[in-house]
Amino acid sequence: MLSKMKTDTPLGSHIAEVHNGSSLFTGDAGQGESNIRRWIIENDWLEAIIALPLNMFYNTGIATYIWLLSNHKAEHRTGKVQLIDATQWYQPLRKNLGKKNCELTPDDIARIVQNYEAFEETEQSKIFPNEAFGYTKVTVERPLRLKSIDPDHAYTPKEIKALKETGERDETAPPVIRKVHPVGSHRLVVNDGEANTPIASRWKQFAPG
Repeated sequence: MLSKMKTDTPLGSHIAEVHNGSSLFTGDAGQGESNIRRWIIENDWLEAIIALPLNMFYNTGIATYIWLLSNHKAEHRTGKVQLIDATQWYQPLRKNLGKKNCELTPDDIARIVQNYEAFEETEQSKIFPNEAFGYTKVTVERPLRLKSIDPDHAYTPKEIKALKETGERDETAPPVIRKVHPVGSHRLVVNDGEANTPIASRWKQFAPG
């Protein structure tokens, strides 16, 4: 749909899409889904994401979201993304229709539109700069911890190689890194993994809430 947007008109194109939650989270850094989200945000096409109530559709009870995209943002929306929580704005149905047990009333729809048009920080509406949604994945290596016969002995490279091939892991040795380092609004989370394996960690900016 983004590839069909018009770029040669004064108003550009505006798109509203209904997605499940996988569009928000699927894909690790550098993978296809993550790169698509990065492409959208770096081009400043994402205006807002609206979280809908559960059980809105007939055949599924999963969480759903409306993505609002535009290649001609209003000036006050430039470089920003609005998140609207509309999960509590609904009316229960008298009788379930499959898994669908609620619906949006005209008042609920008007409330969503009002929050979108106001573009203000409220309990249900949050506004973040595009940069708040980016992160970089890093890999931290730690040395292999093995039991040694003589800890005071200066091992030769040949002996170290033999120890790696035949030695047992020392479970009593203290972990090299096992803590969270706060750095401003970022946190580096490092978890001590298995012996001789990379430790996956990521720098990520955590938005309030």
